Amino acid sequence: MNQIVTEARRWIGTPFHHQGRVKGVGCDCLGMVVGVASELKLEKNGTLLASLDNPRYSRQPNTAELLTKLQENLALVTEMQVGDLAVITMISNPQHMGIITDYVHGGFGLLHALPSSGVVEHRLDKGWAKRIVKLYRI
Repeated sequence: MNQIVTEARRWIGTPFHHQGRVKGVGCDCLGMVVGVASELKLEKNGTLLASLDNPRYSRQPNTAELLTKLQENLALVTEMQVGDLAVITMISNPQHMGIITDYVHGGFGLLHALPSSGVVEHRLDKGWAKRIVKLYRI
């Protein structure tokens, strides 16, 4: 199984906390991704991906800054695979992210942190799939 998905699933049930970064205690969508990268010591060109985090952002993050950081440090892809990072439009802006999973009942799933429910995994249905604006290979 994909090590990114395996680690991300350990975050399921973590309550939502804006700018949080602690598994089991509280995180937001970026905090979960940064936490997974940190746990797995994922790096590109000798730089830990978790070190690219800037936890000083508002509830409406700077989309341009987020996309620039992702593009500088991850490979943009067009075909979805398990373990990819999905950038998702929320409130008309790409400002949310999640990890693509192999859903237990078949197809793709989405693992992400939501204010209403914390870290969850669910089937990637058409409604969520149409909100994905970019995919990055970690």
